[in-house]
Amino acid sequence: FLGSWQYCDVAIKRYKDYVITRDSRYDWLKRVNEWRSLCHPSLLPVMTLFLASIFGCILHEQQALSLVMESCPGSLSDLVLYSQSHSPLPLLLKIDILIHVASGLAYLHHHSLFHGNLHP
Repeated sequence: FLGSWQYCDVAIKRYKDYVITRDSRYDWLKRVNEWRSLCHPSLLPVMTLFLASIFGCILHEQQALSLVMESCPGSLSDLVLYSQSHSPLPLLLKIDILIHVASGLAYLHHHSLFHGNLHP
């Protein structure tokens, strides 16, 4: 969902299936710092990691994970839906989009990071 962080519009990606425990917190912070150090024109920068206590209990053993990223106007899903209800995208634009997606994924994989959930 969209939000605001340090006077910037951001996208907040909440990972419902990931829960941070006291034991795994350090590994996640290390991973997020790796993500924050990445720079590629096809990737949105990760700004920070947000840990929220489940059920609002600060002392609770588990915390929900959210990533705060730079906001992007629209998404690949929006573009696909628009092209389905209007005119199809030109072939060269489709190829350009595929090249950007593949380039971003190759960059992540080169740094031993994986997206995990690609969908239009």
